[in-house]
Amino acid sequence: MSEVFGEPRSIYPLERVRFHAEIEGKKIDLFLVNNKVKSWLDGLKFESYLKKYPKDLEEYKKLKERVMA
Repeated sequence: MSEVFGEPRSIYPLERVRFHAEIEGKKIDLFLVNNKVKSWLDGLKFESYLKKYPKDLEEYKKLKERVMA
């Protein structure tokens, strides 16, 4: 990975690694994630919940937009 993307931008040992590169004018972020880690599993549960409850998904989108503004 390092040969193509350079040194990792961030490393969380046994959890995830993030690489960043710009190739042919395109920005690329590549994450390698340990799919057994609690934070990953919690994210999957949250994603599942939002898919099941579209009203909450809309509220979550609005919240994110307010925070990002």
